[in-house]
Amino acid sequence: MASKDVVVTVGEDDWLTLNDAAECAGMTVAAYVSCGVRLMAMQARPAARNRTAVPLARGRDGAPPGSARNR
Repeated sequence: MASKDVVVTVGEDDWLTLNDAAECAGMTVAAYVSCGVRLMAMQARPAARNRTAVPLARGRDGAPPGSARNR
C-alpha cells in the first residue's frame, strides 16, 4: 500500500501537549500523530462500528513493542 504524507500545524501550546503525550506513550511526536491518524481513518470506515481490534502501539522508531528494533 502506498503511503501519503500528512502535514500537521499546531501552536506552541498544542506542540507541548503533543510532545508530552507522545513521550508518555514512549513514542516520537510523528509516530504518535501517525497512530492517531490511523485510528481516526479506521473509525471513519463504514465497517468501523463492528471492529474491536486496536492497532498495536509503536515504539519511538515506529517498530512494534518488543521487536528487536526497540531493545
